[in-house]
Amino acid sequence: MIHQPHDALFRYTFTRKEHAIAELRAILPPEIVRNIDWDSLRVEEGHYVDEDLTKSESDILYTVNLLGYPIAIYLLFEHQSAAELLMGYRFLRHMVRIWEKWLPDHPNSRTIPLVLPILITHAEGGWKASTSMQELFDIPDELRPMLTEYLPSFRYIVDDLAGLTDEQMRGRAIRSMGLVTLALLRWARSGNEMIGHLLLYLDAFRELWQAPDGREAMRVALRYIYVATEPSSIHDLKEKFLDHLEPDAETEAMNIIEYYESKGRDDGERKGRKEGALEGKRSAFALVITARGLELPSAVAEKVNTCTDPALLDQWIARAAIASTAAEAI
Repeated sequence: MIHQPHDALFRYTFTRKEHAIAELRAILPPEIVRNIDWDSLRVEEGHYVDEDLTKSESDILYTVNLLGYPIAIYLLFEHQSAAELLMGYRFLRHMVRIWEKWLPDHPNSRTIPLVLPILITHAEGGWKASTSMQELFDIPDELRPMLTEYLPSFRYIVDDLAGLTDEQMRGRAIRSMGLVTLALLRWARSGNEMIGHLLLYLDAFRELWQAPDGREAMRVALRYIYVATEPSSIHDLKEKFLDHLEPDAETEAMNIIEYYESKGRDDGERKGRKEGALEGKRSAFALVITARGLELPSAVAEKVNTCTDPALLDQWIARAAIASTAAEAI
């Protein structure tokens, strides 16, 4: 099972230059779009998201020339269901990490590169948080005029997918896997309605299939649908969507879905067997303790019942046979 389906889909698509350029051209201000040398765009290595946020954020760093000057574009995908009110602060932390990685390679520099922050979000109800870093500071209105010039000041650009209609997304100059990805991210939270929306993107799926990496891209898209949506959506996918594809694409897509369904069943069975074995060991520990007439404190029971290491549980069971208290056994 894929634990971070949003990240896998986001990075697969937007680390590919053609899709990255199409998305950036759609959301950057027109003046910036006109003056970027798109041939110079590079996808840089690295992640800058806090470790504890990797389940809710994904990021990609690009470098590009703007009127001949090198700048960085930092694309962050926020996949929480609600807007993060302190997103400006998060961006600042990520940008500092970018500079910290850059500076050791440029020890004589007296400046740091410009980083243009962009957020992609599918938060339910749309993005409601402020896009200004300055607005996050808790300062009375009467003090702002005298303090504003001393505060960190930037805005981040937002691509608010939840606020887009299918017509608006299809109207963008972005094709195949790029458009499919936006549609999947846009409608992932819509449950059984998702497949109905995807029918509007059949041309993009067909174009995706004809691409040189079509099979791999189709696998990524279907894997996302399988992992990120409800089981009933998979039934709708097979019954209402796949038969609209070309025969070879439909066959391949059906094989992919059946593979993930089978893998999901196998993973579930393995997880069930593993959990059953652990539960047996936990029960054995409690049985030994109580059979010897010892008390089993709740703190000890909780520690045993939350242990997922079978070898450690075996050690505790062996100690339980000789320990004078349950606590001594662990």
